Amino acid sequence: MRAGTLVAGALIATFGAVELSVASRWTPNRRVDPVIVKRAEQYGDAVLSRDARSLMAFYRDDSIEMPPGQPPLEGVRAIDRMYTSMFAGPVKVTAFTQNHLESAIAGDVAYDVGTYTRTITAPGAPAPIDDQGKFVAILKRTEGDWKVAYLIYNSNQSQSLPPCGGATESSH
Repeated sequence: MRAGTLVAGALIATFGAVELSVASRWTPNRRVDPVIVKRAEQYGDAVLSRDARSLMAFYRDDSIEMPPGQPPLEGVRAIDRMYTSMFAGPVKVTAFTQNHLESAIAGDVAYDVGTYTRTITAPGAPAPIDDQGKFVAILKRTEGDWKVAYLIYNSNQSQSLPPCGGATESSH
């Protein structure tokens, strides 16, 4: 009986060590690349400035943005129309910060995964709306700059809130 217990213990220890080894190999190290973080901060500043032209400098001609509650926007012209409409509307993003969980550069491609917090003001709202959500951005080096190739984000709120730029989802 004792030999069986020792064998079982050895097997559990061996499989446990293998499991930990596999887990550590596949668990991301969650590094954050300062170049990508700086670019994301500049993007956030452009959102807060409510200047669509300035914001479009962060996008490629063939970018795809996937805001919540609507089909993907394909191409910088479609993305520009959305933000131009949002920035002209009464809803405003008055604060916007990002928490970068992981970002990395591999050649001419980079990614950034994180969460965001924003404050939205809207006419008729009793108080500013605080919102938290998450995002994934894929960037490509384009004309010497890191530009958005793909961007998807959504709020943690169950009700419909404006996309990152500030308009209501139903308005675009």
